[in-house]
Amino acid sequence: MDDWELKSLIRFLAQEWKESQGQLVAHQMFAQLVERAGFPGAADLLEKCRQSPALEAHLNEQFSFLEEMLPSPEEASSKAKVLELLSKWKSSGWPN
Repeated sequence: MDDWELKSLIRFLAQEWKESQGQLVAHQMFAQLVERAGFPGAADLLEKCRQSPALEAHLNEQFSFLEEMLPSPEEASSKAKVLELLSKWKSSGWPN
């Protein structure tokens, strides 16, 4: 992977991270607003949802391809595997 490809990948990941953080903060703000509007326990309910085994299972399933596609740090890095991952990856998150 040359410098340009690496920088492009980092920019892409940073943008995805920023959007994920935006979604998280928006949900936290919503929970606070709902709680202030008279629904006590909204923030606690959001936290319970975040720690749900079903959510964890869903995320593990959704991101299991990373374990299969990317070599572990102990293995020699494989440019072909990374490029294959990027070519096959289709985001399943919220539309931008």
